[in-house]
Amino acid sequence: MASLRASTLVLITVLGVSLLAGCGVVFINKGSKNNAYAEYIRDPKVATKQSLPSDNLKISNFNDGSKFMNALLYGAGLGFWTVIATEGNVANNVFIAAGGVDGSASKAAHVTGYLADKGDASYPTLSLEGRFRRSGYYYDLSPFKGVRFYYKSNDKAGRRKFEFGIASTVPTAEGGVCVDQCNNHFGITLSPSPDWSLKSYAFSELAREDGWGATLESTDFADHLREVVYIKWESGTSNVAGTYLIDYWVDKVEFY
Repeated sequence: MASLRASTLVLITVLGVSLLAGCGVVFINKGSKNNAYAEYIRDPKVATKQSLPSDNLKISNFNDGSKFMNALLYGAGLGFWTVIATEGNVANNVFIAAGGVDGSASKAAHVTGYLADKGDASYPTLSLEGRFRRSGYYYDLSPFKGVRFYYKSNDKAGRRKFEFGIASTVPTAEGGVCVDQCNNHFGITLSPSPDWSLKSYAFSELAREDGWGATLESTDFADHLREVVYIKWESGTSNVAGTYLIDYWVDKVEFY
C-alpha cells in the first residue's frame, strides 16, 4: 500500500510539472543569474509591490565610459545616451568625462557648449537625452516610484529642466505620436548648483508647463507611466539675443 501511495505521488508531481510547463511557467534555479527576476515572472504586477534588486534600478553611472545604459535595468533594452542641440547649435559629441560625483577618477555625463539665441522665440536648447529602447515599444515606469540623480550646473542658462518625454508629447519624428505643440513633457525646473547636488523626485512631483502643449486625456503623470520614450535634462535660453555658455553634469541616475 505504501508503495502504491508513493507511485501515485510521483505521478501527480510529474503531471503537475507538465501542466505548468504547458502554461508557460518558467523555472529558475536558485543559483541562476536570472534568479533576481523569478518573483516577477510569476506575477508581472508583483514588481509594483516589492522592491527590485538594486542592480535593476540603476540607469547609468557612466564609469565604464559607455554611451549605453545599464544592461540590467529592469524592463529596458539597449538604452543609450545622446547630447542634442537645437536651432543650428552644436553639441559636444564626447560627453562622458572624468570628474564624477565620486571624484576625479570616476566619470559622469558632461554637457557643454554655447547656444546662440536670436531672440526670435525659438528658445534653443542643449540636452542630455537617454532613450530606454532603441526603437518600437515605449518604456514602462510603473514598477518604480521615482527617480534620483546627481547634478551640478553653474553656467549662463536661462532655463534648466529635468523631464520625461512620453508618446503624447514627443514628436512623431522622434518616436512619439505628437503632431502639434509637442515637447511640453512631464518634468520639473532645476536650480543651478556649482557643486554636486542629489536630486530626488517622486513621479507625482512631475508636471507639464501651463498654457501650452499637446492636449492629453489626463494631466497626471501616473496615467502615462507606460508610454515613456526618454529621460532628459535640458538647458536653454530665455529668448534674449546673445550667445550663452551651457555647462552641466549628470551622474548616478537611478530609479527607486
